[in-house]
Amino acid sequence: MSIKLSVIKTGEHVISDIMEVVSEEGKVCGYKLKDPHVVKLNTNLMLVEQEIGRKVETNEHEVEVSLTPWIILSEDRDVVVTLDSVIAIVNPVTSLFNLYNEKLNLNNLEVISD
Repeated sequence: MSIKLSVIKTGEHVISDIMEVVSEEGKVCGYKLKDPHVVKLNTNLMLVEQEIGRKVETNEHEVEVSLTPWIILSEDRDVVVTLDSVIAIVNPVTSLFNLYNEKLNLNNLEVISD
């Protein structure tokens, strides 16, 4: 099992347990996403200015994350997508990984350990 964050062609960021779907010829032809959830970001910009020497450094902080089932009106826990519908697959940051596992646990779904 491998929890990954995928960027889909639609621009959505989807976190799930992901597995390659392999054809009879041994070629990867898609991905199976187990319990996929869309990651929605709500950025609250908080500008912090700090004077360092003669330069002023500005930092932006605070991001809220919410997770919702990717295809909310489906009862399916597994969704198969084509190879070309996925732009990128990356490791999620630890806090997102933990949030995803907490949500699965709250819904009595299988919790993934890394």
